[in-house]
Amino acid sequence: MKEAKTKYELGEIKERYEKVTGSVWNLLNFFDLFILALDDKFTIQLCNISLIHFLGYDDVEEVLGKSWGEFLPNGLGEAIRNVHSNVIAGKMNYKEFTNEIISGDGKPYIVKWFNTQLNGELKWSFSIGMPILRTCPNVYGDIGSARRYFEGMLDKDQQIFESLRDIIKTRVGKMKNDTARD
Repeated sequence: MKEAKTKYELGEIKERYEKVTGSVWNLLNFFDLFILALDDKFTIQLCNISLIHFLGYDDVEEVLGKSWGEFLPNGLGEAIRNVHSNVIAGKMNYKEFTNEIISGDGKPYIVKWFNTQLNGELKWSFSIGMPILRTCPNVYGDIGSARRYFEGMLDKDQQIFESLRDIIKTRVGKMKNDTARD
């Protein structure tokens, strides 16, 4: 009887977890934030709708499997590939990085990226990016003030993501403990 109750409770927890993660993903899909996961070959493995539309596509399947280098200005691909390799290697000097990407209409935009390596067997990087400014000569001089403005905002966003991570870790740990006891 106790085993059936535990399985039922685990099923409820899993269902709630899936609803929460589904809701979070739905929010992230339509924020003006970009979600990007690249594998060790610099290939797009995950991205959200905001990034897909920004890149000029309608469907995620059109973007998955493409090289991220296709969306970078000429001459920037190797530098960003190096940043990506360092992130995968766990080097913290590229936790935050700002670079240009090319939008679907061919215009370069500056994006502030927050990068981390994905844990586990995958050698992927996971990044959340915020488009800051469209690149043009009269904007480069003002990047400092834009950076200060967004840093405050992004600190708050980071706290939210860390809280969500902690909640998920706590729930998963509790599920494992409950299962081990039975």
